[in-house]
Amino acid sequence: MQKTQSQIWQEWAGVIKSRRLQNLVAVLLEAGGPLNTIAAQLVHITQPVMKGFIDRSQISAFADLLEEQAHTQNFIQSLRENDQ
Repeated sequence: MQKTQSQIWQEWAGVIKSRRLQNLVAVLLEAGGPLNTIAAQLVHITQPVMKGFIDRSQISAFADLLEEQAHTQNFIQSLRENDQ
């Protein structure tokens, strides 16, 4: 059974919080703004190379997170929620 993007993002948030990097990641995503869309396109372009190292659903979820501002904001919000 393949994980949904939401499940993948929740896992990422958990890992980021466990390493106490949530503020740094949130700031970088906010600062990226319009550049996040360009970064998403780079992720899509490099997907054939990256899929040898990273699961395709993870790559796609990352690109979608960067591509859609609403997704990015929701992820930032989940990072800033109470620490685990």
